[in-house]
Amino acid sequence: TYQNFDELIERCAAIKRRLGADAVKMVLITNASMLRRPHVERGLAILDANQGEVWAKLDAGSEEYFALVDRSRFQLRQIVENITHAARARPIVIQSLWMRIHDEPPSTAELDAFQDRLNEITAAGGSIKLVQIYTIARRTTEAYVTPLADDEVDAIVARVARATGLKTMGFHGVAVENDSMTEGGALTEGGALTENRAIDSPTAIEADLRNPANRGNEKCGAEYSE
Repeated sequence: TYQNFDELIERCAAIKRRLGADAVKMVLITNASMLRRPHVERGLAILDANQGEVWAKLDAGSEEYFALVDRSRFQLRQIVENITHAARARPIVIQSLWMRIHDEPPSTAELDAFQDRLNEITAAGGSIKLVQIYTIARRTTEAYVTPLADDEVDAIVARVARATGLKTMGFHGVAVENDSMTEGGALTEGGALTENRAIDSPTAIEADLRNPANRGNEKCGAEYSE
């Protein structure tokens, strides 16, 4: 995180004001590793005052899985604590990436642990306005990492919504072989298995999965909330 992060956010906000673009949303997409740094907190306060939103990455429920997929020098416990701290000050969005590793989807135990982390955040006073569940849509840094199928993403969306009561939205990936995926994959900070970036601005069709009539209509994604 840049030491002048707060100054950079203020400059962005000033550009918005100068252009009369007050209604334009400013979004910070973060791995949540430094959300409690003083200069970051100052920047978040500026973000809050300028139609801002925090999208925090949370890609695991257990320390073991977090170490496998994020390859970070931070522990999952620290990430969850940072997200909780930030979410007490403002409603945040959680971005969560799930994938197949050696052709194995995330285990039921791992998904249960992920749901537990979300519930811990809200039980501690954190406000989560949306959980985004998505899978990979670009070339990965490891050939053995591949996208989940659309129905697997939708199943995770439904179970997270049921277990947490949070508004949850899914975004589908690309059901193609890794060598034919979009160019541009690059090793991220910390050497994560996949690009640790935002989803590719998909046009999600928000369908109520509780209504059987809507099954099969989730062309790009689906929203599910209890």
